Amino acid sequence: MLRCIGREWHLTDNSVAQYHLSPESKFLHGEYLDRGPTCRRHVEATVFHHIGKEANRWEEQFYLGVDESQQIDYGLAPGDSKKLFFELRNEAKTAGQRNIAREAAISRRTISRFVEGKQVRKEIVAKIVGALRTRKA
Repeated sequence: MLRCIGREWHLTDNSVAQYHLSPESKFLHGEYLDRGPTCRRHVEATVFHHIGKEANRWEEQFYLGVDESQQIDYGLAPGDSKKLFFELRNEAKTAGQRNIAREAAISRRTISRFVEGKQVRKEIVAKIVGALRTRKA
């Protein structure tokens, strides 16, 4: 844990003492109690979401609490929204429109409109994404 002393930040003893217990997310089988060889995880980025780390004042929000007004969202990179929707539509087709409609608690007609490439509200897309995530888990 970081502690501010004067104008300088210092690590406390607890953070260094507990460091070896932290999981290594870059590797499969990288948890504290895992044994044996680790395997490198491969990540395939489908879209890029621009953020502003310093502009969001993350360090201050960590100690003072999250302030939604400080969150700056630059949106998706150009062209990535089309790619994202294309992949979501393909996943919805594969999973089955009825299954997704039931899990997302929306009508099958709305799912059909989404799969056909017609415009739907952001809230509907969020529900579809949530349903697809629960299917993957």
